[in-house]
Amino acid sequence: MKKALSGILLTLIVTGSAFAQKPSGSVFTFGPKAGINYTTLIEDTKSLSSNYQLGYHGGAFIRVSPGKFYLQPEVLLTAKKTDVIVNQNSNTNTEAGTYKVTFTNVDVPLMIGTRLVGNESFNLRVFGGPLASFNLGGKGLKELFKENQSAAEYYEKTVWGFQAGAGFDLGALTFDARYERGLTGAANLKRADMGKPNTGLFQFSLGIKLL
Repeated sequence: MKKALSGILLTLIVTGSAFAQKPSGSVFTFGPKAGINYTTLIEDTKSLSSNYQLGYHGGAFIRVSPGKFYLQPEVLLTAKKTDVIVNQNSNTNTEAGTYKVTFTNVDVPLMIGTRLVGNESFNLRVFGGPLASFNLGGKGLKELFKENQSAAEYYEKTVWGFQAGAGFDLGALTFDARYERGLTGAANLKRADMGKPNTGLFQFSLGIKLL
């Protein structure tokens, strides 16, 4: 998957360079984007902690910018990975240890942004907005438990959250750095008295404006 992502990013850079001298004045643009993310689980309990781990994302965006402000919906296939550390506690349903956990989601963020400085060829932007995340599957959470339950029982189907960040455009290339925080739980660990931890995520992406 790392080789595939590297290939996608290289293709975006090469293709973007070809368009870089042809900035468009259109209020509408779209294109592919891909990048990396670092994810952790956030829960107020001494029984559980989590370390950021590297994951990946790829998909497409649409940007509508009639003026200084713009609207940008996206659809991304995202692999969110983290190390979950379960500390020894009195709950007999769990095994203490470190578990590598992956969430495979379709993320649909809706960013509202504004251009701080620059023009169509180069600009600096800030943005933020809501996120809907739909879980397709995952691995690692089932191994926390001694009981024999379906793995799907431990992954929330839909998570709501927000993203905020900054970016810049250089010709047809668009770069984003953002932080994501889940407002609803991504994992169901109630059987272990660990609640429903939210996700926290740093994301870095590269896209190309095709129009």
